[in-house]
Amino acid sequence: HYAVEQTFVIIDKTLEVLWQLVSAQRDAKELKGPIGIAQLSGQATDGGLKITLWFIAMLSVNLGLINLLPIPPLDGGHLLYY
Repeated sequence: HYAVEQTFVIIDKTLEVLWQLVSAQRDAKELKGPIGIAQLSGQATDGGLKITLWFIAMLSVNLGLINLLPIPPLDGGHLLYY
């Protein structure tokens, strides 16, 4: 039950940040690429097993959600063409 609740919290926060990026309330410079994600992964592993597992789950949910969006360069964009 807690895992499902936290999944929806991550989805909600991800959509909130995406809206802030689209509406220019946040700067795109805050986005992290592969190097930034690797650095954050290192920080998460320094925090212990619980934080590392949370970070992995958060990344997984974020990537799954982003890939479903109908943005052509992303995987979900292919759904528009089908």
